[in-house]
Amino acid sequence: MLDLSLDFLYRQAFVPLRPISSDVDLTGKTVLITGANVGIGLATSKILAQHKVNRIILGVRDMPKGENAKSELTKLHSGINVEIWPLDYDSFENMSAFCKRAESLDRLDITILNAGNKPIHYAKSPTGHESTLQVNHLGTSFLSLLLLPVLTRTAHMNGNASRLTIVSSEVHFWTPFDERHADSILEYMDQPDTFSIPWRYNTTKLFNVFWTRELAARTRAVDILINTVNPGLTWSDLHREDNTIVFRIFRTLFARIAEQAGHAVVDAAVVQPQDTHGAYISEQKPSP
Repeated sequence: MLDLSLDFLYRQAFVPLRPISSDVDLTGKTVLITGANVGIGLATSKILAQHKVNRIILGVRDMPKGENAKSELTKLHSGINVEIWPLDYDSFENMSAFCKRAESLDRLDITILNAGNKPIHYAKSPTGHESTLQVNHLGTSFLSLLLLPVLTRTAHMNGNASRLTIVSSEVHFWTPFDERHADSILEYMDQPDTFSIPWRYNTTKLFNVFWTRELAARTRAVDILINTVNPGLTWSDLHREDNTIVFRIFRTLFARIAEQAGHAVVDAAVVQPQDTHGAYISEQKPSP
């Protein structure tokens, strides 16, 4: 664990994340991003806009914030079509309707599932599941499954693989994953007395990696290139509940700005080659 921590601090402080090549042209492509109205999602959207993507669909829970994000994006690229779609990870019905709407798209080239949460106290989602588990794992996985048909159809239409990138985190390394001993892991994690910080968030990020690997194993890379990316510790609203002095100092010293994290996400979703199907991408390269 100490080796992991020291390596993490070194990379946060001294390994820069590079912008993708200016030659990358996304003209004509449609991108869908969740959690896109603030932080890493918004930074990612801005980078994509600068590469002339034709249409960006922002899946957001807060529609006014989504409209603010739309205004920022259209200032970067006047020809971009930005659509704001309501999306609530705490409702399977809402997510189903969102994906049903996506089926009507003429194309969907790139999907980035970025939305996440990191509560510091136990909370139950309206679905009945613990909130971190619901948003970070169940909601993300549910959306990834329901969006496969339109991604596959786009790939067949274009003769090129579509892309699906799930935003995970390096902290998936840092969990004892004691939940694996339970008879039913998900039922166990829904119990209030099993909730702890930071392990719950870390474990759900581990699930992102597990899910990506398994989904990729059941999907052809020539149809959809699926990977998961670590953007690193970033200044974002994700950490808004953690106001301890220790964490604030740590974040000040080591956190990346959102634009840097956006470079990592765009690299995974746009640039990484076909052999990264199912891979965990960190510092813009596959990592075991």
